[in-house]
Amino acid sequence: MLTDYHEMGSDDTYFFMPGIQSRVNPETPLRNQELTTDIAAYHARYLDQIGSLYFSEEGYDDFYIGKGSTFPDVQGTIGILFEQASSRALAGASQAAAEEESRGWASGRASDGAAQGAGESSSA
Repeated sequence: MLTDYHEMGSDDTYFFMPGIQSRVNPETPLRNQELTTDIAAYHARYLDQIGSLYFSEEGYDDFYIGKGSTFPDVQGTIGILFEQASSRALAGASQAAAEEESRGWASGRASDGAAQGAGESSSA
């Protein structure tokens, strides 16, 4: 078995083969497709147990022979593609939170300063 791991968009969940059933390379043996489906059932059971979101049989195909998960299929082994959400979402969320905090701090300081200035002007 060969596993091919990648990241997809940061708002996505988790994907594992099999992909789109109508887009399987004609050189891929039927037994390979059956075994891939059996292995996918194992992954689905585990991810269901831990409450993780995932999808399969959509979004990705197994047609182009040059892909890391398709080439092994026609060479006598099973290639399985895994896609996970990018961790860049965490970096983006951290950056957005820091920017929001910075804006809030700057905004709060500016309004405090304006209020003090206004108070000083009226009392002077």
